Amino acid sequence: MNRFTRWMTAKELGELTGYTAQTISGWARKYGWKRIPLKGRKGGAQLILITQQVYDYFLSTDKLRYSAHLYRRVEENDAPYVTWDNEMMAQFIRTLEMLNPQEQARLSELINEEGTAGLVKRLGLSDEK
Repeated sequence: MNRFTRWMTAKELGELTGYTAQTISGWARKYGWKRIPLKGRKGGAQLILITQQVYDYFLSTDKLRYSAHLYRRVEENDAPYVTWDNEMMAQFIRTLEMLNPQEQARLSELINEEGTAGLVKRLGLSDEK
């Protein structure tokens, strides 16, 4: 089964739906879909928020209209929303959400084993010389 996740790039949507990333980016601009820049990516890649409006739009397209039953939207669990005033924190959370379960488990294991200081050191961010 194909899945729409909460945030997806135009390229990911293209791979899922059969449309080009350029077409999807054009739709996002034309219909005012919520987008956020994906820092660290060349070419101005952006994440698109998959709202019910976006999901319904894709299912109404020629390529998906007759196969809508094969696509489902990954629904969020009921959880309180947390907003971040710090853009770096929000970016870090978005990055963590993009990791697959194995990568998340390994990162968690690394933090448990080495702590935050060890992680910072491995990333080359510590001030120690």
